[in-house]
Amino acid sequence: ARLWAPEEIPNPAKNPEACGRPGVEKSWLCDPDGILSVTEADTLEGLQQLIFKGLVPYNKMMCHDTLVGVEVAVVVVRRLEIQGSDAAKRTAKALHDRWGVGDAVCNLGVVVVLALDDRQLYISTGRGVRQVLPDRVVQTIARNMRAPLRENKVADALQMCVDSIGRAVSGKHVKDNASFAGEDGGNFGWVFVVGFFGV
Repeated sequence: ARLWAPEEIPNPAKNPEACGRPGVEKSWLCDPDGILSVTEADTLEGLQQLIFKGLVPYNKMMCHDTLVGVEVAVVVVRRLEIQGSDAAKRTAKALHDRWGVGDAVCNLGVVVVLALDDRQLYISTGRGVRQVLPDRVVQTIARNMRAPLRENKVADALQMCVDSIGRAVSGKHVKDNASFAGEDGGNFGWVFVVGFFGV
């Protein structure tokens, strides 16, 4: 599989076709290795658009005196060029900055990077969503992704992730589906990291 460096991952907002989204004018999903089916990608992108538009069950967020949609960008690849346990983290932070995900004034953006063969996930949160999407909530979302990822249900894991982010930024509770998670003995080799992006 190709090793993806942050600067080589296409921006889905500018080049959706290179991200596996032909025929889409603008996207927040980049799947350059073609991991998701068209239907799975369409479903995931539908969630991303509902969150941005603040349509039920999601809400927009206040940015000063204006309601603004939250952008959730998702990147799913096989392998990252960056090595080490912080590869997904470094990639997500680079893309968050490079792509300018989220409102420029209030930083209402989230970037999810999932590298399957590297077994890494990182969720980068913009400053503006930090209050409603603190590390403990992001860690809950990551824990909830364990079971579907273990069964190689990548689309299910990503849909759960994006939906949970949307619910959290809408002020809704994110249920911990893995609260009894001693049964798998940990992360089964995955590195789940979360982080705050932007100052």
